[in-house]
Amino acid sequence: LIIADDQGTDFVGAYRENTRPVRTPNVDQLASEGLLFRRAYTNPVCAPTRAALLTGQQVFRSGIGYGIRLDLEDDFELDIGLPSIPSVLKANTGGLYATEALGKWNLSMRHERPNTHPQAMGFDHYAGALNNTPNYYEWNKIVDGQPETMQTYSTTDTTNDAIASVQYLPEPWFVWVAYHAPHAPWHEPPPQLHDTPFADNISTVDERLDAMVNALDTEVGRLFAAMPPDQRAHTTIFYIGDNGTQAARMQVDDPGGGKMSVRETGIRVPFIAAGPAVPRPGTETEALVSIVDFLPTIAELSGAPLTAQQRAETDGVSFVPVLANPTATVREAAYTEWFSPLGSGPHTVYDQAVVESRYKLIRRFAGEELFDLQGRLIEGDNLLQHPLAPDAQQALDRMYALLDTYPRPVEAD
Repeated sequence: LIIADDQGTDFVGAYRENTRPVRTPNVDQLASEGLLFRRAYTNPVCAPTRAALLTGQQVFRSGIGYGIRLDLEDDFELDIGLPSIPSVLKANTGGLYATEALGKWNLSMRHERPNTHPQAMGFDHYAGALNNTPNYYEWNKIVDGQPETMQTYSTTDTTNDAIASVQYLPEPWFVWVAYHAPHAPWHEPPPQLHDTPFADNISTVDERLDAMVNALDTEVGRLFAAMPPDQRAHTTIFYIGDNGTQAARMQVDDPGGGKMSVRETGIRVPFIAAGPAVPRPGTETEALVSIVDFLPTIAELSGAPLTAQQRAETDGVSFVPVLANPTATVREAAYTEWFSPLGSGPHTVYDQAVVESRYKLIRRFAGEELFDLQGRLIEGDNLLQHPLAPDAQQALDRMYALLDTYPRPVEAD
């Protein structure tokens, strides 16, 4: 499971949604070998997406509705009693699976469980930075609870660890590879990692970001190349972005969109799957997938699908049928949210969205908006400003009914 940070669909060449060239040949090659999802939805901020991905639960349950910052005097973190991908894999296979988490974590504070939160969530081994790094060339790394200062370029270091993992771990294994790139700070990567047209003269933020995306792709390609052909043939690979591109750097004209927004550019992300579960290489699907669906999917792919009790604890559904048949449908709607501050409220910010195959409802403290997404990559006019057509009204009623099954946000005075 490879997670890119702040890489929207506009920064993956295979999606063809960019307005300037995007150099991602290795991820594009993965798409040609697998299945590209057009309607994969996350939460609009890093930590909520990671919490939902790891636990299979919507984040109103965990309280991880916003980014976790180690510099704040707060002890709120992801509850270690919640289900997780590694704990489910171990429980359902009799401890057969080896599990590792590498790279950015972003789910714990330093106050409660210093440096060992990934292991407390079920991973056998963790190596990476617990939060965002202010400098890709000099940063603090935690290896199984022990801190050290690193001067290896962060993207390269995470790849080095991932290569070591796939080479020494006994099979079967599950490896969570969470890159910091291309999250800010935007910088010039090592020159050998990118071949952008301006490689000898990077002068703007956009050029630095393009080079970072290209460098990330280069390192992902190095990881793939380190896997022998027989290992690649029986390994399922997921590549996903944790949320949309930061608003200031988007290649899409979408005012108010991007990261930290429940608009399409904030929550519809690149997701590509390849491996033995994908029998039709080079295909695309419009099937809706939610970030909470990864836990039940990975459990099923492991040969040990969720038990009845585990199904009751997750909000996700397995999308294994979509991997086998891109025209399959496993969910009628996807839900996303973000809120601040962390916890159950009261909140100063709380945005929710429900997306169906055609219509989308956004609910904020400030009001509601309904959109028709048919034939569109981003939202158009708010349909609630006009009388609704019967099918739009029916969709609105369905989405209201779904929202009513979730707790209402608590607005701060």
